[in-house]
Amino acid sequence: GGGSSGCVMANRLSANGSHVLLIEAGPDFPPHAIPDDILDGNPTRAYYNQRYQWPSLSAAIARNSNRREHYEQARVIGGGSSINAQVANRGGPADYDEWASIGATGWDWEGVLPYFCRLECDLDFTDHFHGNEGPLPISRADMGEWSGFARAVSTAFEDGDMPYRPDFNGEFRDGHSVVPLTNRNRRRVSAAMAYLPESVRARSNLRILSETTVVQLTSSGHQITGVVTDSKTGRQFYSASTVVLCAGAIHSPALLLRSGIGPADQLSKLGIQVVADINGVGKNLQEHAGVAISAYLKPKDRMLPTATGYIQMHARYSSGHEGCPPTDMAISVLAKSAWHPVGKRLGTLNFWVNRVYSTGTVSLNSSSHLAEPEVNFDMLSDERDAERLKSAFRFVARLINHKALVNTALDPFPSTWTGRAKRIGKYNRLNYG
Repeated sequence: GGGSSGCVMANRLSANGSHVLLIEAGPDFPPHAIPDDILDGNPTRAYYNQRYQWPSLSAAIARNSNRREHYEQARVIGGGSSINAQVANRGGPADYDEWASIGATGWDWEGVLPYFCRLECDLDFTDHFHGNEGPLPISRADMGEWSGFARAVSTAFEDGDMPYRPDFNGEFRDGHSVVPLTNRNRRRVSAAMAYLPESVRARSNLRILSETTVVQLTSSGHQITGVVTDSKTGRQFYSASTVVLCAGAIHSPALLLRSGIGPADQLSKLGIQVVADINGVGKNLQEHAGVAISAYLKPKDRMLPTATGYIQMHARYSSGHEGCPPTDMAISVLAKSAWHPVGKRLGTLNFWVNRVYSTGTVSLNSSSHLAEPEVNFDMLSDERDAERLKSAFRFVARLINHKALVNTALDPFPSTWTGRAKRIGKYNRLNYG
C-alpha cells in the first residue's frame, strides 16, 4: 500500500539500496502533477472526491446497528494524508506507555518521541519536543486568523478550566490551542509529497506501481514469497524476499485473511487454504466515536477566506471517568463546516472519545479481492465510551450556551455525518448552488 506508512517505507528502504516495489491500489500523482483539490489547504474537496476512495467500502458503525454506511477510506498515493484534515496531532503519551507496559518494547513515549522529531520540520518550535530537519513541514493556524466564533469558543474554554496552550504537541494537558498542520504556505504536504519527491522517485531501485490491487500474498510453508496483483493489464506475480504490508487497518487484515492467514474456521468456510491459524487477525478494530453540534454564524464571526487550515482550534480534556487516562477526550472547532455556501455559514464543535475501548472486527464474506471486507466498528460497545460520549454532549451543550457564544453561535443543533450530508458535501456545481 502507498499510504502514509507505505510512502515512508518506500523512501527509507530504497535509501538503503534495497530494490523496492511500492504497490498502490489508487492513482499516483508525482510532484509535478498533484491535483489542486489535494494541494488545497481546505481538505474537504479532496475528502469528498470519490476518485480517491474505495468506492464500495461500507461499515456498520455503532453497536447493535444493522445499517451499513459508506466508509471514506483513502485509495490514492499518500493514503489518508492526501485527503484528510492535515492535522498533525500526536498520540497521547499515556497510550504509548501503555503499549510498552503490555509488551511493545521501545514504544513508550520516550522511545517514540525521537521519531516524531525526526519526521518533522516544525516551522514554529525549536525545543526538544520538535524536529526542524525532517521531510514533513508542521505549521500552525495562527491565533490572529481565528474567526469570531473561534475566539468566543476560546473564551468559553478559558472559563471552563481549559486554558490556551501554545504547543499542542508539547504539553499534554487539558487545554486548547491552534492546530498543527502538515501544511506549508497554506498548501497540503502529504506523506507522498514529503517522502516521495522527485529525488526519491529518481532512484533506480524504486518502482511505484499504481492503480494495482494486491489479490493475495503468496507463501511457501510459513514464509511469504511475494504477491499476486490485479490491474487493467491483468494478473501478475511478484516474488520478494521481504513483503511489508501497509494497507491500513481495514485492508491489511482483509489481505491477510484472503492469503490464508487468520482464524482457521472462518477461512475454511470460504474455501481459503489455511496458511497460519492466527485468531487475532481482523480483531480489535478501533475508531473514535464522536458527534457534533453546529450553529449558524453571523458574517462577522465566520472564517476568513484567507485563513489557514480548515479546523481552527483543537482542545483536549480529561473526562475523569474511572479507569480512563488523562486528556482522553477531544474537541475540534470549525468556523467553516464544509466547502459549499451552507457549510461556510455554519460553525461546528466536533467532539469525540479520543481514547476508545470499544473494538470491532474485519472479516470476509468472499475470498475474492473484488468483494470488500465486512467492517463492524461496534462503536460504543464498551460502556466507558458510551458514558463519556454522553457526558461530552452535555459538556459541549453547556459550552455553546456560554455567554460568549449565545450571540455568536445561533440556533445550535446536533449535526451528524449522515448519508444526506455526504451527498451535499460532494464537490460539484449543483451542490455549490
